[in-house]
Amino acid sequence: NYIVVNKYVNMSTNKTSHSDIPITIVVNKVDMNDGVYIGNPKPCLLVAYGAYGVPLSLAYSIELSELIQRGWIVVYAHIRGGGERGYKWHDEGRKLNKWNSFNDYYDCAQYLLDSGHTTSQLLCGMASSAGGLVAGVMINDWPHVFKGFILRNPFIDILNVMMNNNLPLTIHEYDEWGHPKDSQIYEYIKSYSPSHNMKSNDCITNVFISLS
Repeated sequence: NYIVVNKYVNMSTNKTSHSDIPITIVVNKVDMNDGVYIGNPKPCLLVAYGAYGVPLSLAYSIELSELIQRGWIVVYAHIRGGGERGYKWHDEGRKLNKWNSFNDYYDCAQYLLDSGHTTSQLLCGMASSAGGLVAGVMINDWPHVFKGFILRNPFIDILNVMMNNNLPLTIHEYDEWGHPKDSQIYEYIKSYSPSHNMKSNDCITNVFISLS
């Protein structure tokens, strides 16, 4: 009863090797007409990762299938930092380009609102591990856009982790995030590190966090 639609969302800022972001939409087929969404706004889950040059997995998921059967729309945002469009796509979302990942995800969310797929009261984000940075920035900077977030083992204290080279993985992460002993890198990571940019907002996003 559902179909998979691939679309491209215009980037609002810092267009580089491409000017659009690929998204994959899984939606009830009765709500689509020739690639255009014609249904009423529905609960929507926006999934992203955007790190290490790893393409976002589109593998079958029982839990997401259950959401779709219950009337949800599931959307995969293939933001910069991932590997969906090769090395440049990854490079444009790492180190001093990391804000591109966050802006891409925001653009995808805004597209879903503008196109009538969902509303801010029905939109939920989901991310895991390094994708938690994307979610953390949304929660801090654009809480009004999302009703909630599901975070699985989120990596959100990036600055403190990258400053501690006694941790087993830190030195291997310099190629992705940069070395914070460089003052420019330090200030850049600090500008988005979710744990360093928490705000006292009137608008608060609901968050469910699972750890292992």
